[in-house]
Amino acid sequence: KKGGFSLVVHDRYLRVLAVMLLVATVINTCGEYVIGKMATDNAAHLAKAAQDAYISRFYSDYYGVVNLISALLQALVVARLLTTLGIRKVLFIMPVIVLGGWLACCFYVNLLMIRVEKTTENSLDYSLNNPVRQALFLPTSPAAKYKAKAAIDTFFFRMGDVIAGIGIVFLFVEVLGLGVKAF
Repeated sequence: KKGGFSLVVHDRYLRVLAVMLLVATVINTCGEYVIGKMATDNAAHLAKAAQDAYISRFYSDYYGVVNLISALLQALVVARLLTTLGIRKVLFIMPVIVLGGWLACCFYVNLLMIRVEKTTENSLDYSLNNPVRQALFLPTSPAAKYKAKAAIDTFFFRMGDVIAGIGIVFLFVEVLGLGVKAF
């Protein structure tokens, strides 16, 4: 008879899943801000029509590559990784690669480097991290699968966007006046 939030609050496993999604969403949303800001800054010197065309082409190419890599990873790699390594070890693949990508961006900040990092991050998120995250609900109760999962997938996911947008981006950009390199 417990609701989804109550299940999450009272179950350590579900709390860890919720926090994991929250942190991943904050990182992804901040990264999306960085790539978007760098792309628009890169087009700032162009005329308005050329800016719009550049941004459209940039995002079209960017998401086209993300979707292609995601599909290839999902079709050719994910099942093999899960059967070879297991869910526990596979959970560490994306965080390690994303951490390495953002550390590399600390040393060499430009639009291409950010695009490579975000393409890798989003491709891994869609192809590997999403199925693994869903599989983490397999050992839970039916109530957790239907109620707590809904709370985690909606509230905690959106709360990650709020924390990233209002908390981090607003704090870094508006309050502290730091540029995109501060991220």
